[in-house]
Amino acid sequence: MNSDIDLNKIAGVKLSPDKFLKIVDQVYNNLINIRDYGKLTRERANYPNIKKLIEELLPIKSYLINTNCSELSWICWEGKDQKGDANTNTGIIEVTTAQLQNDYKKRQELNKNGVCFSAKKIVDGKTQPYAYSSDEHIKDAINLIDEAIKKKASKNYPKQTILVIAIFLDTLIDDDEAELITKFFHDEKHLLDPFKEIFVVNAFKWQPLASIQ
Repeated sequence: MNSDIDLNKIAGVKLSPDKFLKIVDQVYNNLINIRDYGKLTRERANYPNIKKLIEELLPIKSYLINTNCSELSWICWEGKDQKGDANTNTGIIEVTTAQLQNDYKKRQELNKNGVCFSAKKIVDGKTQPYAYSSDEHIKDAINLIDEAIKKKASKNYPKQTILVIAIFLDTLIDDDEAELITKFFHDEKHLLDPFKEIFVVNAFKWQPLASIQ
């Protein structure tokens, strides 16, 4: 049985921002009505459209609803592998993810056994209990975001490119910890080159973490 989702209404279609958001919500609601949808999202490498929803469309949605997009009159998500995941009347939007190298192993283990530990500690291919020290998880998040920015910056994007980063954290962070990450990147203007704007969202609850512009 094919449990992937249908993205035909949005892929390659020029839409107003409101219409784009409406269709993304519809697609997401279709997903969560599938039995064992959580398992499917964790196995998203096997379901290309679910992967695109989680790693491209939902991050773009978060960007649109959390920033001032008054100049944006249309958006076209391409749904293909190319430089720039979405075209708009003001430039392109590129989306990337930031996560621990072994995050996928944690998801696989959770689906297989119903339980998992930390992706930061892997022994014999299995996740292990890991105790983070004080602000270690915050530093990890900052480093993951910084690496994602620098990796994309090396690929010569047009000057009007907006970079959206969805970070998949290994631990929960509270509002005060999120604020520390926000403050750290607020003054990191040097990271902008060559981007017009950088927006970071916590993929756990689609909470904005940082905005550099």
